[in-house]
Amino acid sequence: WGSEIPGSGDRFIAFFNLNDRKEVVGLNLDQAGQGAEYEIKDLWNNKDLGAFKENFSDTVNPHGAKIYKLISR
Repeated sequence: WGSEIPGSGDRFIAFFNLNDRKEVVGLNLDQAGQGAEYEIKDLWNNKDLGAFKENFSDTVNPHGAKIYKLISR
């Protein structure tokens, strides 16, 4: 799932795992904005994860979800 803040270049993404085991879920950042680089923040843990340009992925627990803010650089 993804959403954007109009006019800011910032976006939100959520990863969902509907399986009964942990899964690595990822996003090709070109899908979020071609050639963009983002600072990514884990919103539920209030943790800055660093800068990402091409790909971003994280492990999601069974039947779990994670949500992130992508801040355009």
